[in-house]
Amino acid sequence: MSLKLRFALLFTIVVAFIQAITGLTIFYFYADHRKIDYQNKLRSEALLTYDAYLDSSLHHFETINLMPNSINDKLMYDKAVIVVSDKYKIISKTPSYANIDLSIIDYNKLKKTNEVYYAKGEREFLGLYVKEKNQFLIATAIDKEGLSKLSRLKIILAVVFFVTIILTAIGSYFFVNSALKPLKKLIAQIQETTENNLWKKVDEGNGKDEIAKIAINYNHVLELMKKAFEMQQIFVQHASHELRTPLTVMYATTESALNKNLSSEETNKILISLKEEQINLIELTNSLLVLYQLDQHKNYHHWRKLRVDELLYDAVSYCKKIFPGISIDFSFKNVPEEKELVIEADDNLLRAAFTNLIKNAFLYSNDKKLTLSILTEPDGLKIHFDNKGEHLTQQEVEVLKKPFVRSKDIGLIKGIGLGLSIVEKVLTFHNGHLIYTALPNSINRFTVQLKYS
Repeated sequence: MSLKLRFALLFTIVVAFIQAITGLTIFYFYADHRKIDYQNKLRSEALLTYDAYLDSSLHHFETINLMPNSINDKLMYDKAVIVVSDKYKIISKTPSYANIDLSIIDYNKLKKTNEVYYAKGEREFLGLYVKEKNQFLIATAIDKEGLSKLSRLKIILAVVFFVTIILTAIGSYFFVNSALKPLKKLIAQIQETTENNLWKKVDEGNGKDEIAKIAINYNHVLELMKKAFEMQQIFVQHASHELRTPLTVMYATTESALNKNLSSEETNKILISLKEEQINLIELTNSLLVLYQLDQHKNYHHWRKLRVDELLYDAVSYCKKIFPGISIDFSFKNVPEEKELVIEADDNLLRAAFTNLIKNAFLYSNDKKLTLSILTEPDGLKIHFDNKGEHLTQQEVEVLKKPFVRSKDIGLIKGIGLGLSIVEKVLTFHNGHLIYTALPNSINRFTVQLKYS
């Protein structure tokens, strides 16, 4: 069922419910008013007739026939007023030919309550108990006019109910159809959206109602998707290029070596060159793997408690194997307690971030030396990565955090431009921060800030 039909049906059901409650309420109160009014008429008729009975000189007979002139004669069809003795015998009937079944009357109850109303079919009874005479007074009649009006009211209310429901159903359908036109327009625009026209936004209307808010949010999501697709395309292009370059170099070097008679010294140089390219390829593969792991861990965390100093030792040990000439000075700025070095993190990702920072500090240092230091604070800890080299501007640092972007002053240093990008993503994933500070004496400091869990 479409949203349009659902809204129209729901609105019609609500109106039908309200109309039914209203109609039943009107009918109930009118029926109750008619009943009370007719009881009053029966009471008046009974008392009037009984007064005539008491004033009559014939009251000593067992059965009498009194026909008083009553103002209710026209409103009371087939009326009768019956006087019953305490022996439950009829001592007076008006009219005398009335043949009324009084089996419905409970005289004991009537004697206790003094007045009781009964109804049997269309005929209505009102019983009165006269204590002074110890007699029962029964007035009965059929309210043809009142019941007829009640029946007509029932028909009118039923007709009004069904007509109202039909008109409401038709009206609500056209109303909902008109109200949902902007939504239909929005749906049509969304259906035209493909990966090739993510730049094309949908109409946001007046910018105030709910449909406009949907359009605004959709445009926002569209913009995020556009950026994601662009970043993905750039990433794939750069990754393909970076993968192709070392493979091409390795192939060309190998092909050249096979076509020449090389000395042992030349062969050794070629093997060293191939090893460097293999190292670059391994680094690129590892970096891409880290980025993939970050994407896979966006919506859930498999974290455990780790010691930061142990992760740093692992990263230092790995870098020393890759760069035999590296010099690393590792120290603590203060004396931490063991618990101050423990955080919840993904060990593989955080170790990869530390490794990239150490490699960058070594590759871009003037003296191939770097200093690592840990500073613990009440709400978290800081890890400083210091090296000597040309200072960077804050704008250059932000640019270097983008994938496959490298410093303009790299010279002959080989790299893939994913180091700081990976570090930034890993730290963001762990609710951490990376801060660059230019210190005196050409010291570059990258600081990792991590909060305790």
